[in-house]
Amino acid sequence: MSDLEESLSTLKNQLDVQQAEMTLMRKALEDTLERLESSEVPAYDEEFGNVYQSIQSLDEQLGALKSAPLLSRPQQILDRIERASESKLKAAIQALEDAKRETEQKNKALTELLDSARERDVQNKLMILVFALGLSLGSALIFIASQLGR
Repeated sequence: MSDLEESLSTLKNQLDVQQAEMTLMRKALEDTLERLESSEVPAYDEEFGNVYQSIQSLDEQLGALKSAPLLSRPQQILDRIERASESKLKAAIQALEDAKRETEQKNKALTELLDSARERDVQNKLMILVFALGLSLGSALIFIASQLGR
């Protein structure tokens, strides 16, 4: 074989190898394109719509808050809160005074009951003492009378 035939043979072999590589590349590209065509792109339209509606709702709520009279007249609101707290404080003070007065009345009544009970206790002890004294004096007189009568 001559050099020319050998070069042609080598060239043919290289051409076959390159053709095989090109076939593999073409099949890989076709497979990739088929996968891209068959894969579904997720539909985000509904989610974007929901997000948009939420943002619109928040925007409306913020607009309502901005136009609310609470934000336009804060000093008047503070004055109302102060007046309300003053009236509640006055009511609480009055309730405490009433409770104090009632407690003092009950304390006075209990003190009177306690004094009365102490007085009865002293009277009971005096009665026992007088009874014991009368009993002993009576016994002594009976004894003296029985000694004299003999």
